[in-house]
Amino acid sequence: MIMLLARDLRFILVAVFCFALLLSAACSPSSPELPSDTSPAAVADRLTGSGGSAFLSDITTYDWPDDGRRAADLLSWIPRDAGSSDPTTATRAGKTAHALAIFLADHNNDIKNTAGRNPALIDSYAAALIPYLGAMVGDPTGTAGFEPLDSPAGPLPKTTALFKGLSSGGAAGNHLADAIASVAGGYEQGFADRAPGDPTSAAGDADLLRAARLLGVANATDLRRSNGATFQAGDVVADLQFRIVANLVPGPNVDVAQQYFKPDSALMSPEEVRAMSGELGWEDYTSGLSAYLAKTPSLSDS
Repeated sequence: MIMLLARDLRFILVAVFCFALLLSAACSPSSPELPSDTSPAAVADRLTGSGGSAFLSDITTYDWPDDGRRAADLLSWIPRDAGSSDPTTATRAGKTAHALAIFLADHNNDIKNTAGRNPALIDSYAAALIPYLGAMVGDPTGTAGFEPLDSPAGPLPKTTALFKGLSSGGAAGNHLADAIASVAGGYEQGFADRAPGDPTSAAGDADLLRAARLLGVANATDLRRSNGATFQAGDVVADLQFRIVANLVPGPNVDVAQQYFKPDSALMSPEEVRAMSGELGWEDYTSGLSAYLAKTPSLSDS
């Protein structure tokens, strides 16, 4: 009798287990079908077509077992082709990146909620958009086909939403932040190189405004660089002050002390001062930069 009960119990357990497996298989969503043709032209048609947003939503929200690497490969050509000398190639990359940007801006909350599932895919989104950071603030130099999501002369709500979605993407957010710092730094350096020769034009400098818009959006979306640095206003201002003063000051003076210069008389950067002297030293150093620039009000106001 006991043996019969044990046998029946094993049969019931096996049946329940099999049923659970069948139910799990039936309830698990099937993976989105990736296109068999992964050429840039085919992928561009897919993303810029009428079903592009739905396709991006499917591959973004699905829990890929490979962290989204296969899906990410679909976009790997965009950073490469963004700066192509062939107008057709560059325009195709720009239009495809623009379709991706619109999707990310419109679905930024979905991206934030699912970024941890597919880090490789989200990182590919950031990589695809990095070549167009300048275009987002009205500078299409070196690219084609990417129109700004917002009017560069006003608030940037869609660009902010785009960055906000990617800011929670781990490596994606770090890579985007590093690129923003680099692009904005280039604009600032261009301004710093020109401003001493024509300080009266400082307030309306196009490069300075572009840097300000990129850095402002980065600050508003809590992006963090791979070294942990953020885009706090004090740090941004100090970096710009340093770039300008470094082009003007010949060496130690009444405003900027000897300790903030290197042996070759080059001015130390804010990061170098903070690492050497801590926050108190950084505050003393930046106060000195402000005092030095105050002697040229147009540069100080910039």
